[in-house]
Amino acid sequence: MDEIHDFGTAAMKMLHYGRSPWSSDAFQYTLNCSSRVKIQFFQF
Repeated sequence: MDEIHDFGTAAMKMLHYGRSPWSSDAFQYTLNCSSRVKIQFFQF
């Protein structure tokens, strides 16, 4: 669950930087593939 929490923080940062469409898509993808959280986290 720590990974999900960390990604949630990253998602809010991306929203703050104005990447809401990308972060929204990435967040949806991450929820479906929780094992890829770290990949998405480092990808942005």
